[in-house]
Amino acid sequence: MIVSVTGGNALRLSVIPLREITPHERTIPSFLKIIKNDMRRSGYQRDPVLVTRQNHFALDGMHRLKSLLSLKAKYAVCSEYDYYDDSLKVERWLRTMIAPSQKLLYEIISKFEMVRCPSLREAVNRVESGASKIALLSRKKSFVSGTRWSLGETYRKMNETDRQCEKSKVEIRFQRESEKFTLSSNSAMLFPARLSKRDVMKVTEENGLLPYKSTRYVVPIRPMGIHFPISYLQKRSMSDCTHKLEEIVNLSKVSLKSKNASYEGRKYSEKIAIFQLQLQ
Repeated sequence: MIVSVTGGNALRLSVIPLREITPHERTIPSFLKIIKNDMRRSGYQRDPVLVTRQNHFALDGMHRLKSLLSLKAKYAVCSEYDYYDDSLKVERWLRTMIAPSQKLLYEIISKFEMVRCPSLREAVNRVESGASKIALLSRKKSFVSGTRWSLGETYRKMNETDRQCEKSKVEIRFQRESEKFTLSSNSAMLFPARLSKRDVMKVTEENGLLPYKSTRYVVPIRPMGIHFPISYLQKRSMSDCTHKLEEIVNLSKVSLKSKNASYEGRKYSEKIAIFQLQLQ
């Protein structure tokens, strides 16, 4: 269904069978547990999963998808987008490791066959130019990978690095590529090559799921607060779920927030459409 929101903007909301939705990233176990428990406690899928209109490739909402599957749901409420439209953009996440041991850093350098780079700036430039697929940045020393790694292999090795950090109890802080970053004296950053939209499709088709927090899709408008009952997604037909979605939308007031607005403690760089059910 097409939902018009303030300012001539529109959303395409739908109910889609979970078996038809393809995730592209792994999930974070601790965050997955929080989302699943929240769904079980509240009884609602609060926000739609963001998918492509063309093939239901999941752009955002991997934890919601996996939680719905674990709760025996058959469907998910989704917001659909044209994948190759210029209004849909993809960014990468940067990983800052807090107080990693020298042993861990040496293992990362070895894993990616890295060589010393004269400066942090040059290491960043080598990745941005495509000469290297990933850099390890710090205030004192920076390193870049050799030239033989593919994007798929680079991101597969990043997943191994995530597991090493988890095993070593090293905290990872994720940062959007569009934000300026600074490194403290006890931190190091993994700075991977940027993925285009076509790269994401190709890498996931050839190598499976990307590491969690690899991509960050920026959509024209992000719908929030649908609050769809999970009992419908578990037990009712797709037709019933679609009618219920229409009912919720028709009874809701939609507030459109501008870019960089905050909602429930989180800041969004795109416009957000907040659905608020109006009690009759």
